[in-house]
Amino acid sequence: MATTKSSSTPIVIRAPKKLGDGFEARVRSTLARRLVASARVSRATVRFEDANGPKGGVDNVCRIKLMLDGLEPIVVEKQAATESEAFAAAEK
Repeated sequence: MATTKSSSTPIVIRAPKKLGDGFEARVRSTLARRLVASARVSRATVRFEDANGPKGGVDNVCRIKLMLDGLEPIVVEKQAATESEAFAAAEK
Protein backbone atom coordinates (compact mmCIF):
# COMPACT_ATOMS: atom_id res chain seq x y z
CA MET A 1 0.00 0.00 0.00
CA ALA A 2 1.52 3.31 -1.06
CA THR A 3 0.78 6.78 0.21
CA THR A 4 1.02 10.01 -1.68
CA LYS A 5 3.34 12.90 -0.89
CA SER A 6 0.54 15.45 -0.60
CA SER A 7 -1.75 13.32 1.55
CA SER A 8 -1.30 10.78 4.30
CA THR A 9 -4.32 8.83 3.04
CA PRO A 10 -3.21 5.49 1.58
CA ILE A 11 -4.24 5.11 -2.06
CA VAL A 12 -4.37 1.53 -3.35
CA ILE A 13 -4.58 0.92 -7.10
CA ARG A 14 -5.57 -2.49 -8.47
CA ALA A 15 -5.75 -3.45 -12.14
CA PRO A 16 -5.72 -6.70 -14.12
CA LYS A 17 -2.71 -5.45 -16.09
CA LYS A 18 0.09 -2.98 -15.43
CA LEU A 19 -0.98 0.62 -15.80
CA GLY A 20 1.35 3.04 -17.51
CA ASP A 21 3.59 4.86 -15.01
CA GLY A 22 2.30 8.24 -16.15
CA PHE A 23 -1.34 7.17 -15.79
CA GLU A 24 -0.79 5.62 -12.34
CA ALA A 25 0.95 8.81 -11.20
CA ARG A 26 -1.98 10.89 -12.52
CA VAL A 27 -4.48 8.71 -10.62
CA ARG A 28 -2.49 9.13 -7.39
CA SER A 29 -1.98 12.88 -7.75
CA THR A 30 -5.61 13.54 -8.71
CA LEU A 31 -6.98 11.62 -5.72
CA ALA A 32 -4.36 13.04 -3.34
CA ARG A 33 -5.28 16.57 -4.40
CA ARG A 34 -8.97 15.87 -3.79
CA LEU A 35 -8.42 14.05 -0.47
CA VAL A 36 -5.95 16.45 1.15
CA ALA A 37 -8.78 18.52 2.66
CA SER A 38 -10.72 15.52 3.97
CA ALA A 39 -9.70 14.23 7.38
CA ARG A 40 -12.47 11.59 7.38
CA VAL A 41 -11.05 9.49 4.51
CA SER A 42 -8.93 6.71 5.99
CA ARG A 43 -8.18 4.88 2.72
CA ALA A 44 -8.90 5.15 -0.99
CA THR A 45 -8.99 2.21 -3.39
CA VAL A 46 -9.07 2.52 -7.17
CA ARG A 47 -9.89 -0.66 -9.05
CA PHE A 48 -9.82 -1.12 -12.82
CA GLU A 49 -11.55 -4.04 -14.55
CA ASP A 50 -12.17 -5.17 -18.11
CA ALA A 51 -15.88 -6.04 -17.80
CA ASN A 52 -16.16 -8.04 -21.02
CA GLY A 53 -12.68 -9.49 -21.14
CA PRO A 54 -11.44 -10.29 -24.65
CA LYS A 55 -14.83 -9.48 -26.24
CA GLY A 56 -13.88 -5.80 -26.49
CA GLY A 57 -16.22 -2.83 -26.47
CA VAL A 58 -16.82 -0.01 -24.01
CA ASP A 59 -16.00 -2.17 -21.04
CA ASN A 60 -13.24 -0.60 -18.95
CA VAL A 61 -14.58 -0.06 -15.45
CA CYS A 62 -13.08 2.25 -12.81
CA ARG A 63 -14.34 1.85 -9.24
CA ILE A 64 -13.22 4.35 -6.61
CA LYS A 65 -13.95 3.42 -2.99
CA LEU A 66 -13.35 5.84 -0.13
CA MET A 67 -13.29 4.40 3.39
CA LEU A 68 -14.57 7.00 5.85
CA ASP A 69 -13.96 7.09 9.60
CA GLY A 70 -17.23 6.21 11.33
CA LEU A 71 -19.33 6.26 8.14
CA GLU A 72 -20.29 3.92 5.32
CA PRO A 73 -17.82 3.87 2.41
CA ILE A 74 -18.48 5.92 -0.72
CA VAL A 75 -18.22 3.99 -3.99
CA VAL A 76 -18.26 5.51 -7.48
CA GLU A 77 -18.16 3.29 -10.56
CA LYS A 78 -17.92 4.41 -14.19
CA GLN A 79 -17.47 2.52 -17.44
CA ALA A 80 -15.81 3.84 -20.61
CA ALA A 81 -13.78 2.84 -23.67
CA THR A 82 -10.42 3.31 -21.89
CA GLU A 83 -9.16 3.14 -18.32
CA SER A 84 -8.22 6.82 -18.51
CA GLU A 85 -11.73 7.84 -19.62
CA ALA A 86 -13.34 5.67 -16.93
CA PHE A 87 -11.12 7.24 -14.24
CA ALA A 88 -11.84 10.77 -15.51
CA ALA A 89 -15.58 10.10 -15.25
CA ALA A 90 -15.35 8.46 -11.81
CA GLU A 91 -13.15 11.08 -10.15
CA LYS A 92 -15.50 13.99 -10.89
